[in-house]
Amino acid sequence: MRNYSIVSFITFLFFIACSKDESDNKIPPILHLKIGNSYIANDTAIAEGSQITIGISALANGGENLCNLVIKSNNSLSLLDFGFNAASIDKDFVIHKNTDSIQKISIIIYNKTGLCDSIVLKLYKNGSAYKAVIYYPSITLGGQNNTSIGSFSSFSNGLVYNLNDASTNQALIDLLYYYSVTNQEYNCIASPGANITGIFSGANAPEFWSVKNTTYFSRTVINIPLSSFDNALNDSIIIANIFSNGGRKAKALTANQIWGFQTQTGKFGLMKIINVNGLESGTVQIAVKLQQ
Repeated sequence: MRNYSIVSFITFLFFIACSKDESDNKIPPILHLKIGNSYIANDTAIAEGSQITIGISALANGGENLCNLVIKSNNSLSLLDFGFNAASIDKDFVIHKNTDSIQKISIIIYNKTGLCDSIVLKLYKNGSAYKAVIYYPSITLGGQNNTSIGSFSSFSNGLVYNLNDASTNQALIDLLYYYSVTNQEYNCIASPGANITGIFSGANAPEFWSVKNTTYFSRTVINIPLSSFDNALNDSIIIANIFSNGGRKAKALTANQIWGFQTQTGKFGLMKIINVNGLESGTVQIAVKLQQ
C-alpha cells in the first residue's frame, strides 16, 4: 500500500510539473502579412465586389504550437476558421469587397495556450466592380436510369449530355445528376471529380474518365429569398454568399432550394432547384447564375 502511495505521489508531482511548464509558457505567436504585387497588406480602397489576396505567415516564436487561424469580416462573419497544430503557418486567402463603406478584416492566430496575435485591415469602398452574370434559366437533367434525358451538363454552355456524349466531351462536363439512398444522398447533383462509382454503368462511366472537372458546392443550402436569385442582374448576390471548404456534392435536393457552387476554374455561382421529379429515372430542373 505504501509503495502504491509513493508511486501515486510521484505521478502527481510529474503531472503538476508538466502542467506548470505549459502554463508558464506565456510567449505569444507572431503574425505577419505578406507583401508584394499580388498581396494587400495595408488599409486600401477598392471597388465593391472586387477580389483581393491576403497572405499571412505566423510563427510560434518559442511559445506553444499554433493551433487556430481565424479570419472575420466586421467582427461577425467568419471567412475562415482553420484548426491545425504546427510551429508555423503560411497561407493565402481571397476576399471579395462587400457592400459596406468600410469593411474590417480581422486576422487572428492562436497558440495552444490561447495566446494570440492579430491584424486588422480596413477595406474602403470605392465604386463597384460587380459584373453581369451568365444565366441559364432552365436546365433539366435526368437520373442515371432516364433513357430520354441526359444526366450531365456544362457551365460553359448550359447544354445537357447523355452518358456517351459526356464521355466524349469530358473537359466540358461540370456536373451530373443521380438518385441514391446511400449516405442519404437521394436526389444529388455532383461533380465528375466527386469519385462517383457504381451509379452509371459501362466503359463510359465517369469513374473511367481521364478528365474529371471538380465543382464544389456549399455544404448547406444558401439562406436567401428566391426573389434575390430571380432578380439578380449582376454577381453581387453571388459574392455576398461565397463559401469556403465546399463539398463535391449537393445532396437531398428539393424544390426551392438555393445552393452555392464554385467551378473548376474558380468562378462562383448560385443554383436554384426548380423542380425534382422521381427517382433513378426521374429529373431535376435547375436554374444557374454564374460569374463571368
